[in-house]
Amino acid sequence: MGQILIVTAGTGRAQQWGGSIKEIRQGDIVRIPPGVKHWHGASPNTLMTHIAIQEVLNGKPVDWMEQVSDARYSAPVRAVGVNPSARAISSVQPTAAQRAQPTAAQRAIGDIAPKVVELTDNVLFGDVWKRPELSKRDRSLATVGALIVLNHPNQLRSHLALARQNGVMQEELIETITHLAFYAGWPNAVTAISVAKKVFEQK
Repeated sequence: MGQILIVTAGTGRAQQWGGSIKEIRQGDIVRIPPGVKHWHGASPNTLMTHIAIQEVLNGKPVDWMEQVSDARYSAPVRAVGVNPSARAISSVQPTAAQRAQPTAAQRAIGDIAPKVVELTDNVLFGDVWKRPELSKRDRSLATVGALIVLNHPNQLRSHLALARQNGVMQEELIETITHLAFYAGWPNAVTAISVAKKVFEQK
């Protein structure tokens, strides 16, 4: 099952089986995809504390495997070499072309909130939106519905456009707004319709 580690203090090590050992430090976010054997822990000479966010299947969060050998634990560490204010160790590295193009989050808030950008790009869109249990189309419908209920027109605008890219039809989005008017309130629905009208006009 998948696991996300957030290092809160100290220095440690993490390794996916068959990969290089990576040094992890305070502020790092380590994403382990489902089904990937790995280990993590403090470095030989320092302590490390972290938060582990993990999935649960049948009441069981992870499968504990064999103990890491001293030889493996003491193997050379690969330096990450990333800006400490925006560090993330991911199992999926972006291509050079992807790195050259700033993400929507980077364009919007990268200059003032790099950590929020990192979490948005690496965890939300890099992990949650790619999980196979829901299609991107269904995730778009769920997200649009939540943003209508919460009355967040700025985020709704971009997610309506994303929903169209993910195969949600204009008629389905309008029907979603109409349906939620009876649960989220008429003002929220009217706001959502005005946002949707502008998005649909831009297609």
